[in-house]
Amino acid sequence: MITARFTFVPEYRRLHRAAARAKRRSGMRAGGLVRTIARRSIRRRKGSAPRGQPPHAHARGNRGMKLIYFAWDPQTESVPIGPIPFGQRHAREIQEGGLVDVIRRRRRGTVERRRLRLAPHPVMGPALEKAIPRIPRYWRNAIGR
Repeated sequence: MITARFTFVPEYRRLHRAAARAKRRSGMRAGGLVRTIARRSIRRRKGSAPRGQPPHAHARGNRGMKLIYFAWDPQTESVPIGPIPFGQRHAREIQEGGLVDVIRRRRRGTVERRRLRLAPHPVMGPALEKAIPRIPRYWRNAIGR
């Protein structure tokens, strides 16, 4: 029986490093593109958004738009992108819909608790679908740079 072992030759090491660097760079660029598209899909409006549309931003400035982040995850070699919870905001439930417990404190010290069912307001899925045709250009000649 013959067994073959693969050993890293210096040329392969350089190629492996270049491929890893290109994967990270291209993934981060794609993540930035999806985040930008998602941020731009959120509009400032009064009231709640129609079911199935991106949520409306109600805060002053860009605070609501700035809560969408992306980062390189070295363990999975992927780029998770999405809104982060801020205070009592329910970012995941706003995206996917579901039940949310809302706690409201009154001036007299009383606490009002309500359970709301939110309709889904997707942002990240439609942003990714819109970005997919543009992502391959980030990989073109990625190792040669």
